[in-house]
Amino acid sequence: MKHNYFERFLLLFCVVCCSPAVVAQQKEWKIQRVVERGISCIACLDEQRCVIGGQEIQFDDTFIFQTMDGGKTWKKVYADTGMYPKRALQLSSLAWISPDVIVASADSSYIIRSVDGGKTWAKTRVYDGFAYAKPMYFCDSLHGVLFETKGVPNEEFNRPMVTSDGGATWQLIPGPKNTGELEQTMMLSGACIAPGKYIGFEVNSSGFAINRTTDYGKTWDQKTNPFSLPNGLRWHGGFFFLDSLNGWFTAPGDFQPGYGYPVIVARTSNGGESWTVMLQDTLPMKLFGFQTITFTNLLRGIGTSGGRICRTTDGGASWSVDSILLEKGSNTRVAMMKQEPHVVAGGGGLVAYLDEVSSVEQASPARETMGEIVVKNVGDYVEVEFTSENPEAVHAWCDDLQGRRVITERTVEGRVGKQSIQIDIRGLPSGTYFITVQQGAGRRTAGFQLPR
Repeated sequence: MKHNYFERFLLLFCVVCCSPAVVAQQKEWKIQRVVERGISCIACLDEQRCVIGGQEIQFDDTFIFQTMDGGKTWKKVYADTGMYPKRALQLSSLAWISPDVIVASADSSYIIRSVDGGKTWAKTRVYDGFAYAKPMYFCDSLHGVLFETKGVPNEEFNRPMVTSDGGATWQLIPGPKNTGELEQTMMLSGACIAPGKYIGFEVNSSGFAINRTTDYGKTWDQKTNPFSLPNGLRWHGGFFFLDSLNGWFTAPGDFQPGYGYPVIVARTSNGGESWTVMLQDTLPMKLFGFQTITFTNLLRGIGTSGGRICRTTDGGASWSVDSILLEKGSNTRVAMMKQEPHVVAGGGGLVAYLDEVSSVEQASPARETMGEIVVKNVGDYVEVEFTSENPEAVHAWCDDLQGRRVITERTVEGRVGKQSIQIDIRGLPSGTYFITVQQGAGRRTAGFQLPR
C-alpha cells in the first residue's frame, strides 16, 4: 500500500507515541456534473458499470451516458437529437440486465436497446397506443413488464406489456379493468415480482389501488387503499421487491406541506397480498418524499429524497440522511440494485459516486469479535449460527415485522469459536421475523421467513 509523506510521518509519530494506528480505505461521496440537466433514470449492472439517461432540455437531446469505473468517468453512448419539427424522446427507465443487454423505455412506446454492452443501439416502437413515457421493471435477465402512464382512449382496461426475451419483443397482456373515469385511470408504476407475477399502482377517479396478477395478467387482484389512509394517495408510488415475497412500496406524499397526502413506506412479506405501513409522514426530507427505494436485505435499504440519500437499518421504519446533497429538491435516482448502490444520479445533471480515500485512524480499543449470524432450519425451532472470539453469555430474542417482541430474551452460555442457539417459534403465525443476537458489545440481526 502506497502512502504519501504526510501519512508516513503520522504513522511514525503514532509508533513513537505508542498509540497504534492503521491506514484504512474509507469511501466518501464525490459529485460531478455529467450534463446540464435532465437525468431521469439510472441502472447499474454492478459496482463499476452503470448507465444514466434522460433528455437534455437545453438542446432537446435524448442521451445515455455510461461509466465503467464506478462513476469516475462517463461516456455518451447514445444520442438522439430532437431538432424541430422532430421531438426528442423522454426516457423513463433503464435496465442493465446482463453484461451485454441494456434496455431503455421512452415515450411514444419506444424501446431503445443495446446487445453489445452499450456500443451500439437500436430503437423500436413496440406499440402505437401509448402517449407518454412508461416505467419498466425486470425481474431477471429475460422477464420484464412495462406499465403505461396514460390509458389508451376508449379502452376498458389498462394495458401492461411483458417481455420474456430481455426486451427484444413485447406483448400486451390484459391489465386490471378501469375502475374510475377513463381519463383519470392510470397505471403509474409497478414491479415484476417473478415471471408471470406483476404488481401495479393505479390512480383513478375514486382514489388509488394496488393491482396484482400471478398468471401473466389473465386475472388481477385489486386492493383499493390497502393502507386505510383517510386522504388516500395522490402522487406516484413505487415498488421494490427483494424476492418473490418480500417487497416495499413508497409514495412520496405531497410536494407542498399541509395538503394531507403523507409520505408512505409499506412492506409486504407475501408477494403483495397484504401490506404493513412501516413509516407515515415522518421522513426527514418529507416535503419531497422518496423518488426511489432499494433494499440489499430485509433490514438494510437506501432511498433518495429531495437530492439526498436516506438509509434504513430496520426494514424501513426509520431513516437517516447522508450529508451528500445533489441540488436541493432535485428528482434524485438511485439504481434499483440488490446490493449497496455506488452511483446516484440527480435530475439536475449531477452524479455522485463512492470513491476510496486513504485515512489514518486510531485503532479502536473495542474490536468487534462477533461474526454475522445465519438463520437455519426454520420449523418448530429456528437455529442461529455464528462465530465469536468472546466467551461472554449470549442473549437472543425475536421481533415481528412491526418491531413487537414476540419471543422474549433468552440467555445461554457463550464460548469462543462457532456457536449455535435454538429458539422455539411454535405458535408464531406465518410472516417475516427478525432474530437479534447480542454478546457483549456485539449485536447482529437477521431476518427469516416463516411459512405455515
